Amino acid sequence: MKNTTDIQDALRLMLDDRDLSMYDLADDLGVTQATVSRWTTGVAKRIRAEHWARLSPMLEPYLSREGLDLSHFTTAELLAELQRRIK
Repeated sequence: MKNTTDIQDALRLMLDDRDLSMYDLADDLGVTQATVSRWTTGVAKRIRAEHWARLSPMLEPYLSREGLDLSHFTTAELLAELQRRIK
């Protein structure tokens, strides 16, 4: 998944709203705090599919629906997300 500014903004909003530290989120996702930091600052240009599968449901309430740009999704990522939502 391409790490867009919308995702970075949603990450920061979620962390603040839920009063979570980057370390707490990293622990929940099974990644390092440095990885979460790279996602929130945009240093990491992509988020691995296995991490996005766990992160996206958390971010959903914080992602803007207006003018949703799907161009940064691969076909496989779109299909995986649709399958997840259908279940």
